[in-house]
Amino acid sequence: MTYNEVLELPYYNFFALLKQFVMFNLMQNEEYAKELKRYEKLKNTEPELNKLRKLQGYKAR
Repeated sequence: MTYNEVLELPYYNFFALLKQFVMFNLMQNEEYAKELKRYEKLKNTEPELNKLRKLQGYKAR
């Protein structure tokens, strides 16, 4: 895409592409790649119920 084509993009598309570009650049550095993978794990909002059930003191309702 040319510079002018990028400027003509809708707001949402522009920032989606910008995010992808930043992520791609960060993934080129091994240290940042590890941090991004760790961050992705932290974003998980679903509890791992099997692991919770294995904890001592867990009681089902």
